[in-house]
Amino acid sequence: MKFLDECPKVETLINFLKVNGKNLEELYIVNNDNSLNLSIAKYCPELKSLYTIFKNDEIDSLKEILNSCHYLESIRVWCDGEYLNEKEFLEILAKYSSKSFYELRMYYVYDAPSEIFPEELEEFFINWKDRIPLSFIIKGYCVKSFEGKKENMEVIEKYKKLGVIKNFGTEWFGEEWSYPWLFFYDIFTAR
Repeated sequence: MKFLDECPKVETLINFLKVNGKNLEELYIVNNDNSLNLSIAKYCPELKSLYTIFKNDEIDSLKEILNSCHYLESIRVWCDGEYLNEKEFLEILAKYSSKSFYELRMYYVYDAPSEIFPEELEEFFINWKDRIPLSFIIKGYCVKSFEGKKENMEVIEKYKKLGVIKNFGTEWFGEEWSYPWLFFYDIFTAR
């Protein structure tokens, strides 16, 4: 189920998930509502791919989803500013995600530089080493700041060589950002 533009009311979505959530494998919601995220955890145990929004104070909802959705293979989240903190998100993902998890897409919606340090990336990949190799994609305005941190890129290259990272990529919000619907279209159609 994908909502490319606007989502139905949160109450309507929650009621839909109560009835149909157990059958959903993909869910893409451009909405930020903690009660909806908690409903995803409660009613969508078969979920394999998820795109939803978490505010930086909703990390417990993320844990609930990762603990409840045992088949989750892919997640797309927003980081920075009022959204998830990179370091905290990666720690939670490594600790709580299913063993079949293999795709991570982090979107940076603000122009702030990436705040993740090489030691934090290293710790995440060390914790990931005995799992399925990870596809790790970063998209946003701060991509150049991430790529510009030589030490971060050295960590990425090290873990690519060790087979922990299957592929790594960065994508910049270019001119398409002047057309916001293209940003959301890209999020929902990229695989």
